Amino acid sequence: DLITTQYYKLHPLSPERHLLSALLLILAGAIPPAAQTWNTQLSGTMRQLNDVEFISSTQIVAVGDKFGANFTVIYSTNGGTVWNDATVAANLNAVAFDGSAGIAVGGGGTIVRTADSGVNWVDESGATSKNLAALAVNGNTVIAVGTKDGASFNVVRSTDGGDTWAAPSSLPGGGVNLAAVTFVTSTTVVAVGDKGGGIYTVIRSVDGGDNWAAASSVPAGNKN
Repeated sequence: DLITTQYYKLHPLSPERHLLSALLLILAGAIPPAAQTWNTQLSGTMRQLNDVEFISSTQIVAVGDKFGANFTVIYSTNGGTVWNDATVAANLNAVAFDGSAGIAVGGGGTIVRTADSGVNWVDESGATSKNLAALAVNGNTVIAVGTKDGASFNVVRSTDGGDTWAAPSSLPGGGVNLAAVTFVTSTTVVAVGDKGGGIYTVIRSVDGGDNWAAASSVPAGNKN
């Protein structure tokens, strides 16, 4: 349909895509009527926000683009009514939490970590110099993906909750930009991205992200 077609033409981090995501869920009946009424709340920033994560029913963290010397991290402890700034010197594209522990990733291989629900952040960058676009968390195992590094996929992995990071033991050839990653089970991870060789790029790991292979039987298509 027209809405779905236009949705997949949008950039994966664009505000329009996030808005259409909510619209599609409403049309599909996945969002209850009580959640379909929206009220404007002041976020305290004019910068673009790229991702948001609920830690609990009242604790929320959102991340976004650079503002001056720092980049945008805001958090709320009352369900989004009031937002507070958290200073992070990094361009952030995505954030994920497991309880009060959270990790955000962004431009130039930036990786930052918080242990107090987004109030204070520690820089854990260094595993890659390329842009990181998305991440997935499963307990202490964290996978981040993003812009390709030369001819190689850009995938980095932590097994200690984001304290230390390293490249996987093996990746398939023909690297392209990866836009999203998710844990299917505690050990199976799937990442998707730009087309390679005329088909959608889907790579898969069955050992928690240490070794990756190209998925089989992937249809032809454009990207993402």
